[in-house]
Amino acid sequence: MKDLLLDVLVLLFPMLIYQILGLSIAGSSREKWLKPCLGILCGISIVCSLNLPFLIEDELFGDMRFIPLIIAVLYGGYRAGWIASAFYLICLIFMGWGGLFLAYVSFFLMFLLSWVCSLSIQGRSPRIRIAIASGLALVGFFATLAAHMFHHQVGITWIYGLGVYIGVAGVHLASAAGIAFLIELSNGFSRMREQLHRTEKLNLLGQLAASVAHEIRSPLTVIRGFTQLMERNLDYRNGAYMKQVKLELNRMEFIINDFLNYAKPQLGRIEILQLSRLVREIGEELCSVEENGRVPLIVNPIREDLYVRGDGFKLKQACIHLIHNGLEALHLKGGTVSVSVTRANDGIMIRIADTGKGMTQEELGRLGQPFYTTKSKGTGLGLMITFRIVEAMDGQLEFTSKEGQGTEAVIRLPAHEGA
Repeated sequence: MKDLLLDVLVLLFPMLIYQILGLSIAGSSREKWLKPCLGILCGISIVCSLNLPFLIEDELFGDMRFIPLIIAVLYGGYRAGWIASAFYLICLIFMGWGGLFLAYVSFFLMFLLSWVCSLSIQGRSPRIRIAIASGLALVGFFATLAAHMFHHQVGITWIYGLGVYIGVAGVHLASAAGIAFLIELSNGFSRMREQLHRTEKLNLLGQLAASVAHEIRSPLTVIRGFTQLMERNLDYRNGAYMKQVKLELNRMEFIINDFLNYAKPQLGRIEILQLSRLVREIGEELCSVEENGRVPLIVNPIREDLYVRGDGFKLKQACIHLIHNGLEALHLKGGTVSVSVTRANDGIMIRIADTGKGMTQEELGRLGQPFYTTKSKGTGLGLMITFRIVEAMDGQLEFTSKEGQGTEAVIRLPAHEGA
């Protein structure tokens, strides 16, 4: 029992270091450095676990080598998993286990299973991720047990040792759940800190934007009035120039309105919104503005009992902006934009995904920053206004993207029971 508890502490210590790193590394460099660090720390845990086996019963030893691997792959991706695996392979060679084929096979299969699970838990709730980590740890325990039994040619004394095996399996389960919980807690604190920092910065920029917009709007109104007076006495040639002036004035007013919307994204009429109806209206509106009435937009079937509470006009504006961004991403590559609405726990998820060119991790990290845009034209405020609208409705807007494969925007909103 003493060796088993020591093994648990060996697993927890590197995870505490990971927590410290997670709270100290912020910004765009977080993803770049934190995942390799997780792979290294999990690799160290694997080496320590291999060197500190615990006795289950006579001549039958166990260890927790698979738990760090599972954590590395689930939370750090396959690269962190490969780093942890490299530590494992080097340790086996130095320990003289180079010829133990079963150890390599079981570890590779566990890596593969963890990687498949990591693909399926993206966007899932922390509870599901913790449950999957615990389940994989249980599978890893039985795999380790089977490997030791096969290698040492020993059997299980079921009557004598059943309670011991259940206890050790429970420790594996609790250890994996505890480590996963600590990582979820660390990631949650980091996201909260970044959100607070971002909110403070946005509020400051919002006040500045409102001040500038109001100062510009007054002289702009005067210019527009005198332009209309001058237009009456102009010849054809100068009239064409004046028409261009009016177009640019309209564009300036549109930009000023963007500044004001960004500064004060107050919601208008608050009502209960049926999302199936709202998405249908969005599709009809987009088709009506196209010349041929055809838009590469796929609206997946939406349940009629999905409701949220908020400003329908603002939410529609946010969704249309995200769909327009997806449609613009299709110009070079072609493809489609799909919209789906699903229920997730006590919330609603509106997914808008395109199969366009996608974005790099650096571009993805800068989304939502004021005045940042990947387009050749525009102020970069459109997406920022979308963020503000979603936040005003107590929601969250998240993006995932892979270069060359496309981008997915997910709006998470609190669910409402209905009208």
